[in-house]
Amino acid sequence: MSSKTILYTTIGSTETRPYPLIRHKALWEAEDWKYFQVHPTAGLEFRHINDNLYEIYVVRNKKEEDEQPVFKLFPQLTEYSTKELCSQHPRKPNLWKYEGRTDDMINLSTTMMANPFCSKLCHSNPSKSRFASDVATIATVAAQGSFIHR
Repeated sequence: MSSKTILYTTIGSTETRPYPLIRHKALWEAEDWKYFQVHPTAGLEFRHINDNLYEIYVVRNKKEEDEQPVFKLFPQLTEYSTKELCSQHPRKPNLWKYEGRTDDMINLSTTMMANPFCSKLCHSNPSKSRFASDVATIATVAAQGSFIHR
């Protein structure tokens, strides 16, 4: 589909509104449609969590003209954790792909956290729904998911 249609990804939330993004139309390869590039005035930091997962933080800009809606809601904050998880493009470091949320994580008794929706099983087997209703499938996905030490 991306070879016939121009697709692109956008990201945002109720608290932040859509982030300002950069899209160099001539430089964008069709297979990169699921990635996004954030404009520097958004004040986003991608903080490494584990492997290739990063959590998005909005850091307050010093310039007031660089509007960041989240700080109108929470004026006492200097940074805001969006709880959004992204992975970095393997060859293009300014491109990011949405992967899920930190509050999708499952706390394990080993003090580790598992994200069943980032597992290789979900990505490599399209016949398995990301929201499978079969309890055994969910348990298998969690056991093979990406672990995060906190």
